[in-house]
Amino acid sequence: MRNGRLMLGFFLSTLQILPAPLAAQEPTTSNAQWKWLEENFEKALDRAMPLQKDVSVVVSYRLRETLQVGQPEYSFAITQGTASASLSVHVRTAANEPIGKQLLALHRRFPRESLAVLGKKLKFVDSDLTEQQCPALKDAVRKLNTIPIALQFDSTTIILDPTLHELFIRSNEGSILAAIVDPNKALVKWAQETRTVIQMCGNKSVQ
Repeated sequence: MRNGRLMLGFFLSTLQILPAPLAAQEPTTSNAQWKWLEENFEKALDRAMPLQKDVSVVVSYRLRETLQVGQPEYSFAITQGTASASLSVHVRTAANEPIGKQLLALHRRFPRESLAVLGKKLKFVDSDLTEQQCPALKDAVRKLNTIPIALQFDSTTIILDPTLHELFIRSNEGSILAAIVDPNKALVKWAQETRTVIQMCGNKSVQ
């Protein structure tokens, strides 16, 4: 695996088109407010839910929708400690509503506040698990290392407002940053399976 960045799949972004109105009972969002969200969403996302690349990170994953007001964003980062059996995972999920929807509501309420101030008001759910609490983490990392990383591009595939799967992967051979929109790619399936594994471990740890 070489250092670099992979963009797997092709998508036609519709971010320049105003998203469909939210539910009728919710406050009307003006064109200016949608524009504000479009200009600030990426910065808010990267501040609140960065794709982690620290030296201890084995793999970090972030799930988000390019539409910005769809399903709540989700991320996890699996890190390796100094001990032989010291994998751990940190999970962060946007609480109840996606970041974009939270930002719109905050911007309507506090129109003069800066993004830095509003970003501190965003709500998330965080959780942590160790390898002792979730032994399946080791199997997940082993499985990740068996997935061949190769550039795959299908110019016939067009996905409107896709769900974006972003991964940072570190190995002995280097590191790679991937942004994938095709749900059938092996890395996406691995991330989805690992999310389920982590959730199951978390459910057991609170019993």
